[in-house]
Order: sequence, then C-alpha cells, then structure tokens
Amino acid sequence: MFCGGVSVKIELIIEKIKENIGDYIIFSDATIFINEKNKEKLSNFFEQYKNYDISFADNNGYGFNYNIGLILLKCNENALKFFNDVLIDLITNQSCDQYIVNMIISNSITNLTIGCFDNSKIVCGDNFNRQHKEEFLIYKSFISHTNGLVVNYKSRFDKFLHLFSLKTPMLHKE
Repeated sequence: MFCGGVSVKIELIIEKIKENIGDYIIFSDATIFINEKNKEKLSNFFEQYKNYDISFADNNGYGFNYNIGLILLKCNENALKFFNDVLIDLITNQSCDQYIVNMIISNSITNLTIGCFDNSKIVCGDNFNRQHKEEFLIYKSFISHTNGLVVNYKSRFDKFLHLFSLKTPMLHKE
C-alpha cells in the first residue's frame, strides 16, 4: 500500500495491462511468501479465478475488503480504465492506493467483475496464522509505513522462517 499519492505501483499495473491485452497477469508486492510444499497447486488455484476481471487477496478485516498486494488481472479495456481512474484519484487526492481501489469498488463505480481469493489459501496479515500452515499457498505479509520507513518487516520475516524451521530464505530457480 502506497500513501500520499505515490503512484508507482498503479503506473506499473497500467503499463503491464497495456503490454498484455487479452491475457492474464498476476501482480504481487515483494512481501509475499510462497509455500514451497504447495507451489504446484498455484496454477490450478488461479485458474478458478479467471472468470473475474480482477481478483484480489482478502484483507481479512484489516480495514479494507481487498488487499492489492496480490492481484490476478484480466488485461482488457475495463481493467485499464479502472486502474487509470485509480491513478487519477490517487494523484488528485494524495491518498492511499489500496483505499482508493476499495472505495471505487464499494461505490460500484466500475463494470468489472471482482473476485476475492480464498483466505485460507492466500493468507494476509501482520502475523502468520498457524492454522493455515499446511494448506496455504501464499502468505501476504503486511508492513507498517511510518514516515516512509518500513517497520517490523524483518521481525515478522524471521518469525515466519522460524515457523517453518527455515534458516535462510528459500530461493527457487527454474
């Protein structure tokens, strides 16, 4: 989530929609963790959301319905218009990107079909909920922005690694 009218994320999404018209793309923040044990299930998981124009992570009651840190997008003119509207609103009002996305959707100022990922598979939060340890596909960690600085991210990352008995981040190359 970027606040104060910072628009780099939305500008990048717009650029990628234009480059991929007719296809689907997945956009994610850097603060996601993919469950190594369930990575082969990701393709089928996302496939079931292709009947929507845009699908977001479920924000699990943290202030907004949709978390824009993980998005499956159908690259079409409707999605392009939606994110262009978000960009204009973001710059005009100097607000937060996630807030604007949620307000446009909640005010029904769009003709898009919107999906929300199963929150036991795509888990969002400040701290990882252990009840999802075996079944989750992706964990989207929240970060706090204080005067432009990221707070507590390393601490949560260390706790997450400890939960899965990992000593260092796992990097996967194919």
